[in-house]
Amino acid sequence: MLTCKAAGKPKPILTWTIVGSSKVLSNTSTLTIINVRRPGRRDNAIRYQCTAFNGVQSPATATAIIIVYYPPTTTILLTVPGNNTVLKGSIVSLKCDTDASPLAHVYHFYFNDNHIGRSDSGVFHVTAEKDGNYTCVPLNTVGMGDNATVIVTVVGKFNK
Repeated sequence: MLTCKAAGKPKPILTWTIVGSSKVLSNTSTLTIINVRRPGRRDNAIRYQCTAFNGVQSPATATAIIIVYYPPTTTILLTVPGNNTVLKGSIVSLKCDTDASPLAHVYHFYFNDNHIGRSDSGVFHVTAEKDGNYTCVPLNTVGMGDNATVIVTVVGKFNK
C-alpha cells in the first residue's frame, strides 16, 4: 500500500497514476497493489505517481517505485551457435537466460541429471561426447527458479 499526503487551502485532490499514463488508479490518499502473482521484467520497477492539485497552485507530485523480488522464471537454454546436432568431441557453448529479480547470480548445469558445473554468467562450455539432455538451473537470492533443458545429439567425430 502506498500513501500520499498533501495539505493546502483549498484542500488538494489526490490522484494516483503510473508515470507516463493518464489513467487514474486511485482518487484517494492510498494506492493498494494486489495480486502480484507472476512478476516479471515488464511488471517490475513501475513508477507510481501521486499528484496533489487544489486548483490554485501548480500540482505537486511524488513518485514511488515498486520493486518486486522473485526467483528465476521463463528460463531458456540455447546452444551456441544454435545447432543442437554437433560433432563428437566438439565444444558446445550453452547459454542460459532467465527473468529474475534480483538477477540470477549462479547457474548450475547438468548433463542427464548429473551436475557438471556452474557459471556466474549463464554461459558454460562442454565437450560433446554423447547424446543427452543439458539442463540449466538458475538461482538468485530469492531462490531456485524454472529450469530449462536442451537435447544435444552427437554425430560423427570432430577432427582437431
